[in-house]
Amino acid sequence: MGDGKKTNHNLLPLVIVGIASSVVVCIGFAAVLVLPAVQAMRESARRQKVEADLRELATALSNYEQLNGGSLGVDSIDVSTTIEIESSETRFVACRAILSEFEERYHWSDNWVENGRTIHDQGNSPRAVFVITQPAENTDRKAAVIYKYAGEAPQVTDIGAMFLIELPEDFLRGDDRSISNNDIGNLSRIVP
Repeated sequence: MGDGKKTNHNLLPLVIVGIASSVVVCIGFAAVLVLPAVQAMRESARRQKVEADLRELATALSNYEQLNGGSLGVDSIDVSTTIEIESSETRFVACRAILSEFEERYHWSDNWVENGRTIHDQGNSPRAVFVITQPAENTDRKAAVIYKYAGEAPQVTDIGAMFLIELPEDFLRGDDRSISNNDIGNLSRIVP
C-alpha cells in the first residue's frame, strides 16, 4: 500500500507538468495562427493610407496642371544623392510647382514648420521639393516630404510644408534615378 501512495505522489507533479506543457503548446499554436492575420490587417490598413495619400498628391498635381495649362515644366526630374540629412542618404527631387493650394483634403501650408535644414537644388523659385528617403524602420520602402520656400536660394530657416507618404518600390526606376512627369502625374495608377 505504501508503494501505491508513493506512485500517486510522483504522478501528480507529472500531470501538472503535462497540463502546463499542453497550455504552452496551445498558446504557441494560437500565436502562430493569429500573428500572420494581425500582420496582414496592419499591412492592409497601411496600404489603404498609402493609396489615399498618393491619390491626394496625384489630385493636387492634376489640379495644378489643369489650372496652369501644362505639366510641371520638365520632361523628367533628376534625383540628387549629394545631401545627407541626419546621417542617412536622402534623395532630393526638384519640382517646379507649389501644390498646397491645389490639394483637396487639407492644405499642407497649414502645417508649415521650420525645417532647420539647407536644401540645394536648381530651378526657378518658388517651388516644392520632394525628398525621397528610406525610413530606418521600413528600409524596403520609400517616403516623400514636400518642402516649400520662396527665396532664390533655400536657407536653413526656410519653412516647409510637411507631407509624408510611402511610395511603391518601383517609383524610382533604373539606375539613372529619374522620375518622369508621367509617373508623378499618375501616382494613383502605380499603387497596387
